[in-house]
Amino acid sequence: MQRDSTTCLPLKLAPGLAEAGVPLLGNPMAAIDAAEDRVRFAQLLDGLGLSAPPWRAAADASEARAAADELGYPVLVRPHHVIGGRGIHVARNAGELDVHGPCLVDRYLENAIELDVDVLCDGSEASVAAILEHIERTGSHSGDSAVVVPAPSVTRARAQEIREAASAIAAGLGARGLLNLQLALADDEVYVLEANPRASRTVPFVAKATGLPIVEHACRLLLGTPLAELDLPVEAAPSRAWAKEAIFPSDRFAGAAARGPEMRSTGEVMAGGPTPAAAYARVLRAAGASRRGGHIGPPLQRA
Repeated sequence: MQRDSTTCLPLKLAPGLAEAGVPLLGNPMAAIDAAEDRVRFAQLLDGLGLSAPPWRAAADASEARAAADELGYPVLVRPHHVIGGRGIHVARNAGELDVHGPCLVDRYLENAIELDVDVLCDGSEASVAAILEHIERTGSHSGDSAVVVPAPSVTRARAQEIREAASAIAAGLGARGLLNLQLALADDEVYVLEANPRASRTVPFVAKATGLPIVEHACRLLLGTPLAELDLPVEAAPSRAWAKEAIFPSDRFAGAAARGPEMRSTGEVMAGGPTPAAAYARVLRAAGASRRGGHIGPPLQRA
């Protein structure tokens, strides 16, 4: 299994530990590899009949340039086996392509609405804990994005579609414990951007917003408890709206608040309100308007 220098250290260590017979508590290595290898994951989505942005596999910078020319700029470059968005970037022309190894080149969905979906799964069955909507359009790392729940752009019918897609992906990966999905809404269609078979940075926020002890549930699932025994609600709807905003060390480092696919934030704040717009307004005040560099995102008035 080849990994480049941008690989996350735990992902480097886990295969060797597993091969040495060390018991690991977490998602199966097969599920991690199937999700982190961008090409294998794109092929899984094709087999499940789920939509993804048009993509091409590239082994090096030359192939990446050819793929971008074929797909058309802007493109999103995704190296294999990374965490924290390391090395992922949007290229709007050939001069912005920065490729140092195998990667997937996607057509970048401009002005799409990005969603985070946190899922509990037991290897075959899955339950969606929350669907979060990003304030920023696609392209910002979820750890750097402001999010709100419930998602204003997700209708009940769309939420059911997302739950079905999450269940199919979880079963296809054989994921166990926690699974995070990155989705995009564009042209009235749901696109799957990526899957992360591990706890995401949104887990503490989701647990507080929904009241679900999802970390405890995930641990029980990892230890072999079937999902059905957890008696989870079909839809863990919060009693009020909640918003999360990232905090950046912009007071110490110039340009630290520039949001993109690679995570830079060092903290976050959370606030509730009667509506997503009210919760978002409160969390902006808590974070400090200057931390957003004067940009407060699109208005939350979508149906």
